[in-house]
Amino acid sequence: MLSLSKALVVLAAAFAGALFAAPTKIIPMIIKGEEANLTTWKEVVNIEIELPNNRTTNCTATIVGKRVLVTAAHCGPNGAKVKFQFNGSNYDGTLTRSSLYPDKDHDLAAVFTTSEMAASSPRTIGGKAVRGASIDILGFGCTVVGGVADGKLRIGQSTLSGFSAFYMVTSSPDGATVCRGDSGGPAFITDGTRKLLLGVNALGNQTDMSYHTRLDMAESQTFLQKFATDNSTNICGINGFTCSDGGQTDPKPACTLSATPNSVVLGQKVTLSLVTTNATKATVAGNPATVPTWTSQLTTGSLGKFTVNADVQGPGGSGACSVTYEVISGGGGDRPMCTLTAIPKQVKPNQEVVLELVVQGSATYASIEGNSVAFPVGRFTTKKAVVGDYSVAGFVRGSGGSSNCYADFRVTNGVIPPPTIPDYAVTTSHCGSNVLTSSGVATVCLAIVKKPDAVSSLLWNQVVQVTNADGTVEVMPILSVQNTAADQRSISLYANKAVLSQNFTVLDSKVATLTVNASNVPQAIEGRSARGRYFLVESMTATTVSAALANPRP
Repeated sequence: MLSLSKALVVLAAAFAGALFAAPTKIIPMIIKGEEANLTTWKEVVNIEIELPNNRTTNCTATIVGKRVLVTAAHCGPNGAKVKFQFNGSNYDGTLTRSSLYPDKDHDLAAVFTTSEMAASSPRTIGGKAVRGASIDILGFGCTVVGGVADGKLRIGQSTLSGFSAFYMVTSSPDGATVCRGDSGGPAFITDGTRKLLLGVNALGNQTDMSYHTRLDMAESQTFLQKFATDNSTNICGINGFTCSDGGQTDPKPACTLSATPNSVVLGQKVTLSLVTTNATKATVAGNPATVPTWTSQLTTGSLGKFTVNADVQGPGGSGACSVTYEVISGGGGDRPMCTLTAIPKQVKPNQEVVLELVVQGSATYASIEGNSVAFPVGRFTTKKAVVGDYSVAGFVRGSGGSSNCYADFRVTNGVIPPPTIPDYAVTTSHCGSNVLTSSGVATVCLAIVKKPDAVSSLLWNQVVQVTNADGTVEVMPILSVQNTAADQRSISLYANKAVLSQNFTVLDSKVATLTVNASNVPQAIEGRSARGRYFLVESMTATTVSAALANPRP
């Protein structure tokens, strides 16, 4: 259900900027919220970030250390200068993005200030994302779609309804939702009498749904630990460091223990993984384990169900967690099968080949060349430097046994013939340059697909063409166009892959906002590419054909 909902998400908080405002300044809002108590939430601050070409943008951030703030990565480029006010004094610092952004869309960044923030009580990062939890969302944005940010901090409540990649999703018919200006702001969860920082505002549909980068995931914890180490500083709730957080007690340590796979054939291996928060010590099955994360493999030697226990300790007390896995004989049920495909089948040296494995039947584990992948559809990317023919293997296992599948590809220095495909021509109509060059997107065009004469009709003949700074091109078919305002259209774009949602395979899609003039001629566009990279084009120029995207189809 989340993937289908995500297709409707307008990237309202994706950029801290009033869409297509005056080109000298982008002003990146909480809807269904109320003004926050500035004494209670004084560590939530409004930051100004310098962009290239003498531009600035505003986002929300949270103080989590005497010299550290957390915010969203899309708010500014790596190394950007940041300014803000706290407790009546001016401060500045430097922004560092997660290394996983933008390619893997881990929308998280931290700011290291040039001096300590006097009289601050940094907020503590902690808590665990669970469905049904009440979440407090804060930000310095507007209160209505298309409104103007007034610089006031607002707070609203919603419910944690699900998860998507690095995000936790909050949604409620009458709940609050983020909008422009709330990007980078905090999402708090209640733990007893404490409010723990669980997420960072990323984007939302400006109606009832918001996406927040999770801080309880291993990727976020690793980024923040490295940031603290690189800058020789401390972050509240990270790597066992605790803060008073306004005079409150230290948070209780917690842990999550998982087994992959949780059902395995006798003789095969199980991977145990431990993730801890607010812990300084940990043990698994009585043996010492590292914090905040730990992994280990064990080879199964007997049939049955087995439970592994973990214990954690920290300044806030102790905690425990456990996991159960099952070892089966492998003689029952149908044996799963697999198909492995190499895309493309012929490449130059060091050119990437995508290996795609499709599982038929019931499986508990799948791998490509020994690397664990998702199933029923899993992918692994490889590349070879030496010319020659290569054969790669896939493996799948289930309760009925195991199977192998194979794919071949060639590495050559010769001329690689183009693939045999129909002669479809992508003809651009309006193009413009991306002002957020740090995202990796160079230009964005509206385009029409022209068919060969032998084809009677095309179901999708309108696309958005994204050209990246490295020269690669992404062409995304337009699934739908919807009027959202007199001068704006919400465009749903197919991201060229499908994802699994519950029992359904659904289209992975991105959403862009197109601005048109009174004559319905495209003027500007904002959104994400198929890779999840942000783009903001403030001026589009007509190229070869007339626009076909100004009005949605009936």
